[in-house]
Amino acid sequence: MITRMSRDLVREQKSIWFFPQESRHEKSGDIYSRLDSVYLDALPRDIPLSIMPIGGKSAARKNFAVSVVPTDEQMTRTMAGALSENRRAYMPTDIKHSVCDFVRRTASRLLQREKAVFEIVLLRDPKTNELLGCDLFEINVRTLTFKKNQVSQRVPSQIAAERNVPTIIDLDTERLAIFSLPPEFRDLAKIKRGLARLGGGSLTQMYEASRQDTNLGYDIKEHIRSEHLAIAAATRTTGWSANQTQTLYEVFTEYYVLHRHLVFQRFIITLRDWILVILNEVVARIAKLWGKTASIEISGLPLLADVQRAQTELAQGARTFASVLDDFSLL
Repeated sequence: MITRMSRDLVREQKSIWFFPQESRHEKSGDIYSRLDSVYLDALPRDIPLSIMPIGGKSAARKNFAVSVVPTDEQMTRTMAGALSENRRAYMPTDIKHSVCDFVRRTASRLLQREKAVFEIVLLRDPKTNELLGCDLFEINVRTLTFKKNQVSQRVPSQIAAERNVPTIIDLDTERLAIFSLPPEFRDLAKIKRGLARLGGGSLTQMYEASRQDTNLGYDIKEHIRSEHLAIAAATRTTGWSANQTQTLYEVFTEYYVLHRHLVFQRFIITLRDWILVILNEVVARIAKLWGKTASIEISGLPLLADVQRAQTELAQGARTFASVLDDFSLL
């Protein structure tokens, strides 16, 4: 499919964007079921905020840098444009902003759906057919079918008729960027199932029932404490606090809270490094279209070695808690 875009460029694109039909659960108007998913919904929103500096800027990481190597001004502009979510709104030139935003968005999709898929859309001059740029166009993974070496997009008949496309779009795998979770995250599905059982729904229901019948012997404070312990247990391998950091200090020792913080740093660094490995495979394929080589290099962010060092120093009592926390700030 070839479509026109702003600035008179032509987009070579097969996939389309649309919202899949909501499931029965998503359509549910039950306020309690919505409250019960509060932690599950927060997971893909909260964790990516810690994975890269927001907007590509960090006062704490003064040496933070993003570059395309070997140095090539054209490739830098091309990659910044390809990774930007808002190409149609403006012509992006800030590679730091584009990379940070892309990695954060991809992390969110992985934590939510375990895959993130983008089509490499070529942008050509309509008169000369010269290749002028490209986009990484996100495809909703809920619309995709994966079979061996084939990836297809399923389009509802009504939308297919409106957009004048087939109901099954066979995609070119050479033009797809497919991101998946790191092998170390095999237990993420189990964590999400645990979080799905927790939330404010049962708490609210029990509280309302206890107000109607004061003889139930229900203790809301004990219920809240038990839920916080359950959240900590469900997320222990990720170290994610589920926005309950202050509560963790009330329930656990400061040492254990800091230990969890370092576990969380290991989790997000592993995720970031994995995304960047796949991203650089995609960048190499894009650069090849121009007959060039390229990769994205990031420096100035915490490494897994920094987590290991901090864990050792924590165990030895060689560092203050506050100084260890400062080592991993991206603000």
